[in-house]
Amino acid sequence: MKKILFLVGTLLLTLTSGNLTPKTWNYIAEKTWISENGFAGEQIVFYESVNGIKRAIRQLYGSGVQIAGTLIYDVEVIQDTVFLTPVQVSQNTNSLKLICNKTDSLLTTNAKSFTYKMISDKPTVYNFHGDFMHGERIPIEILKSVPIQKGVTFENGIFKNIKSK
Repeated sequence: MKKILFLVGTLLLTLTSGNLTPKTWNYIAEKTWISENGFAGEQIVFYESVNGIKRAIRQLYGSGVQIAGTLIYDVEVIQDTVFLTPVQVSQNTNSLKLICNKTDSLLTTNAKSFTYKMISDKPTVYNFHGDFMHGERIPIEILKSVPIQKGVTFENGIFKNIKSK
C-alpha cells in the first residue's frame, strides 16, 4: 500500500510541477522586452490577434525620433524557443530564434549576439503608420482586435488615427 501511495504521490507531483512554470507564450506575451545592444536599442512586444495568430512587433529606437523602424514577425513557440519569421522579407530582415530564460527574464538569440530583458509587464507599441515622431502608442487591445493572417502585414494606414489614452 505504501508503494502505491508513493507512486501516486510521485505521479501527481510530476504532473503538477510542470504546470508551476508558465508556458513560454504566456510568459513572453503582452510585455515589453528591450535590448540595449546597438546604437540606440530596440524593443519587442508579443501578442495574439483576435483570430489566434501570434505576432511580434520589434521596434528600433532612433536618435531624435521615438521609433526609427518597425519589423513585424509571425511567431511560433516550441518549448522555450521562440521562432520569429518576418512578415515582409527585405535585405535587413532576418528570421530570429530566441531562447527564453524565465529565471533571469531574458530572451537570447541563438548566436548570443544580443539579449532582450523584460522591462515591463505592460506592452508598449508605438504607432508605426503615420506620424510616429510624437510617440503615440497603440493600445495592445487594438492590436489584438485586428484580424490578421500569417505572412501578411497590416493594411497600410490602419493605425493613423490612433491616439494614446
